[in-house]
Formats: sequence, structure tokens, C-alpha cells
Amino acid sequence: MNYRSLVGFFLMLGISNAFISHPVKMKINHRAFFSSSDNNADYESTLANNIRRTDIQQFLTQRSIQSFMFLLVQVRDPHTSDWVENFLDSNNLLAFHGTGALNMTRFEYWDSYFLDMMEQPRERLNIRTTCRQGGGGLRARLGGSKNNPFLQDQGKYIDNHVDIDPDALVPRILSCREQIGREWAKDVMLIKMANDEIISNYEYKQKVDKSPSPAFDRTAMQILNNHMSMETFAPSPLRKSSYDLLILLSLHESIHRLLREYKYEGEKTAVSFAWLRDFFIEKVDESFDGKVNYGSGENFIEEVLVSAPSVKTIEGGIVELVDPKAIACDIIRTRSEVLSDWQEILQQVPEFHIDLRKKLLSKQINQVGKDEDTTDSFECIGAFE
Repeated sequence: MNYRSLVGFFLMLGISNAFISHPVKMKINHRAFFSSSDNNADYESTLANNIRRTDIQQFLTQRSIQSFMFLLVQVRDPHTSDWVENFLDSNNLLAFHGTGALNMTRFEYWDSYFLDMMEQPRERLNIRTTCRQGGGGLRARLGGSKNNPFLQDQGKYIDNHVDIDPDALVPRILSCREQIGREWAKDVMLIKMANDEIISNYEYKQKVDKSPSPAFDRTAMQILNNHMSMETFAPSPLRKSSYDLLILLSLHESIHRLLREYKYEGEKTAVSFAWLRDFFIEKVDESFDGKVNYGSGENFIEEVLVSAPSVKTIEGGIVELVDPKAIACDIIRTRSEVLSDWQEILQQVPEFHIDLRKKLLSKQINQVGKDEDTTDSFECIGAFE
């Protein structure tokens, strides 16, 4: 197997669920990607797909949409939430705890969702509920047994209309996105703080107890709780679950970067590359793709740390002793770099929205005079901020 085939294989890792139309866990044999083409165009394509899979901007859009849907349900507007989910071709998105939930084939970039939504026509949803006589008149009910003698006028209904204006939804989701971006710019530094303490805490616990459980203290969430207790503003919806997924996604991205680094260094790190690649393949479905359990990122690091040193032979007859602890140290080092890079991106989120807001404003201005209801779109700007 040549160099480009191996790199092509790695670049395909972790994207198995990036292109499904609904957030469910998909069982895939990642070793099938060993047969990747040597074509340079395929290499560039898989590299782009891999970058999108762990792109912080894509993930910020996903969590912004999920948070917005949560807010809609809280204000008793599940119909708009359902419309957003249907627009995304997703299923049970609000209950999905994982990364890579959105269709990255249809929506190639982080702003593709908003640009596409702006092109959608307005809709009027008809919501029909059965009703019964009672009190001062007809009262809508959510359902009940048709044999219930206390329910009268079974054949009567109330029709309610819900207007969906995609142009009005976009700025509301962008407002959520900006708030979450401001929080994450701080949260990634909290994760970095906990990340930098993992090795020293692990070594300390090894001195006290040769087989501690857990292998290191899970302090990341505690740090967030302490930070939130001192904040003077209300947090965004789903903040703690988003924080848990940030821990996971930063680990995912750091593994990708480290594998590329190992591969580019050649024979010097060839055995470490092979060991980490195989370990990642074994755990990717359980720990990274699809719906995951809370703490999956920290569990993965612990599994690497507690793995026993072993002798590994790779192609070319290279035989070396693998030190999993050293690999874990490299992952943690790389993750610190990832988190610092992400902070710079997250601090600029409002600036990234400027062009989108300009396009939306131009579209709304052009609509004035064509539709008497256009002004309603302007009233929604900043909602949920």
C-alpha cells in the first residue's frame, strides 16, 4: 500500500455520519477505506470532507439550530421547530447528542443552511385540533379517548394557522449562534485548562494508587459549573451538553491532526501512526460517530492512557515498542493547540454573520411593496438573543 492510499484512508476516518440525512448511528467498516483511490482529486476531496466533519463552524451551526428548536418548543411553537427539522431532512434532531448531525453533502459550508433557508418560500401550516363544548364555548383539546362520555361534539374541529417565514427564522438562529459563539470562546479555554491538567493528575494518582479509577479526575464539567455560577447573564439552552460535545469534537480534531503529523514525519513515527489509527478505528463508532454518551471524549483519553505498552510490527518490517502514554501526551498537546485555534474563530462569529445579514436585509427590502406582511420579518430580528 502506498503513501497516498494510507493518507486517503485516514482522511476518510470519522466522516461516516457526516453525510446521513438524519442523526442516527451508522455501522460502517472503516477498514474498507483502505481501498481509496490514488487519484489526487480524491485525496483533495477526502481532505475537505474530513475538515468539514470536525469544523467548529459547522458544529456551531448545528448546536445553534438545536438550541433554537429547543426555544421554539419552550414557547409552545413545536410546528415551527418541526418545519426546521423537515427543512434539514433530519429526524429527532432535538434529542440528538452528538457531532456531525447535519447533512454536510447538501450543506457544504457552515452558512449553507442559512442561504438555503432564505430561498425557501413562505408557508402557512394548517393545524387541526378536535374540540368540545365547555365553559364559555369551544375549547381545543390535544386528544383523548373517543369513548369518553365527558367529551362532546366529537365531530367538531378548530383549524389554526401557523405562518412560516424563513427570512424571519434566519436572523433568530443567527442571534442564537452569536450568543453560543460568545460562550464557547470562553468554554474552550475552560476545556483547555482541564486538558492541560490531565497528565499531571494521572501521574499523581498513579503514585497514590497503581490502578486508580478513574485514571484521572474529570474536572472539565466542574470547572464549567464554577464558571457559570459567577456569570451575570443567563446561559444559552443546552450549554452543558454543548460543552460535553466540545470536549469530544476537540478530541476528534486533535486525533485527525496528530495522525496527519505522525504520517508526515515518516518512519520516525510510523508505528505510533499505525497504533493510533487502529485504536481510533476500533473506537470511532462507539465514541465519535452518531449519538454518544456523556463523557465519551474523556473516556477515550483514559482508554489510551491505561493501554499497556506493546510491540507492533508494520509494513516494511518495522518493529517497535508502542508507548500509549506518550501518544496520549501528544493528543493532549495537540488538543490544546486546537482549542486555542478555535477560540480565535469563535471570537469572530459576529463578523462572519455580517455578509449574511446584508443579504437578508437586501432581500427583505426588495420584498417591500410585494407583500404587505414583509415588515413582520424585521420585527423578528434579534429574537431569542
